[in-house]
Amino acid sequence: MLQVTTTKITERDPTAFNSPTLLLGKIAGKDIPQGKQLTADDFNRGGNQASVTVPAGMRAIAVTVDQGSGVGALIHTGDYVDLLVGITGDKFPVISLTDSNTFQVVSGINATSVKLLLQGMQVIGTLSPPPTAAQAQAQASRGQREPEQPVRDRHPRGLRPAVRSHQVLPAGRLDLARPPLSQGLPRRRRQPHRPAAGRHHRHHPPGPRR
Repeated sequence: MLQVTTTKITERDPTAFNSPTLLLGKIAGKDIPQGKQLTADDFNRGGNQASVTVPAGMRAIAVTVDQGSGVGALIHTGDYVDLLVGITGDKFPVISLTDSNTFQVVSGINATSVKLLLQGMQVIGTLSPPPTAAQAQAQASRGQREPEQPVRDRHPRGLRPAVRSHQVLPAGRLDLARPPLSQGLPRRRRQPHRPAAGRHHRHHPPGPRR
């Protein structure tokens, strides 16, 4: 809950916001204790965090992202995202056992992929990719210690075609948290079974039949 109070100049943080309208649309980038004077640092959702604090009752995982899967580096701490994982069939080829008890890879049937969806995961930390050799040299010449943020693309919304994502931005990292209620993988959603043509299935309530 936001509370507006009048504070003496000697007790006021010089960097604190002086109007609640300045907070419209902002998302907290970290835990804010009750009664704290709000500053711009409380809403800093930039990357390269040294440590990540997992919220109570949550479980955290780290996911590697690029310019395509990371939505053009537009995801920040505090956002809620859905995690979609696709595994192509060639990563887990189908094998068969021959008469000589040897394994043989079955080809031509691995065109599908397996997808896993985790919904409503909160981003609790972001880590930008390390600088390239040229960037590191430029930073050293300027005496910088922190790596620079990746330069935004000139394409709309900072995106390029995903087929060239590995050329746009090296791998970064997202730290995601979700409730530990789902201990295993989410249940698969199966399509309802359709009876064969010419057959009709009826549901009979329990009890004696006439």
